[in-house]
Amino acid sequence: MAGKAKRSVPVNLNGAEIMITNASTDEKIMTAVGMIGYGSERIAEGKTLLIDATAKKDTRVALSGAQLEATAASKAAMNAAKEAFQSYSVLVKGEFKGKKETLAVLGLDKPMPRTEASLIEAGKTLFANAASHPEIKSGMLKYGYDDAKLAAEQAKVLAFEKANDQQKAAEGAAQNATEDQTKSIARLNDWVAQFRKAAKIALKNNKQLLEKLGIHARSTKTKAQRGAPKKAAATRAAQRSTTK
Repeated sequence: MAGKAKRSVPVNLNGAEIMITNASTDEKIMTAVGMIGYGSERIAEGKTLLIDATAKKDTRVALSGAQLEATAASKAAMNAAKEAFQSYSVLVKGEFKGKKETLAVLGLDKPMPRTEASLIEAGKTLFANAASHPEIKSGMLKYGYDDAKLAAEQAKVLAFEKANDQQKAAEGAAQNATEDQTKSIARLNDWVAQFRKAAKIALKNNKQLLEKLGIHARSTKTKAQRGAPKKAAATRAAQRSTTK
């Protein structure tokens, strides 16, 4: 049998807000629940938990948005760095084909980088050493790789390194915010669950006030009683069919 669907965070908080606000502003409710231990101090506890859970939710939403932005920025920076690395690598390998020692200076004696970390490391090595090696600099001038071009390409790698660090930091912050929200809402839910039980007892004879708290009063009829009219109608229909 499938379990109950989990309510979304906004609905969860809205339900708690309705319950706590109406409990604290309705004198009849306050009097009734106060008689079984839910005076103004305990209602204030609920308000504090609600405020904290709402703030944690707002923080989580903001940091999740920041994470998405950081991820997009990191991806764009990675693509720019990868293109710079691959373009130079293809040209320099062609220019110095067969000169393994020269290519090794650039780190191109290794497999092409496949991870973010390896791309950053390989890119930094490639452009830093290309800029400081006279033979390589001279050979690559014909392709437009002067000092300014090399510096610009190296800057793309460094920009990706920074964007990647920022993305990881944003991801960690968003995960922490989600955990904080989960714990805060769990504390609020515990309070709401206990208050709901108390309110059902205190207001068992006042369905209107229970409804005001967002607590839907159940019918006192059993399942068999609720199904009795339908069963009786089916029996009468069967009897009529047999008498025809």
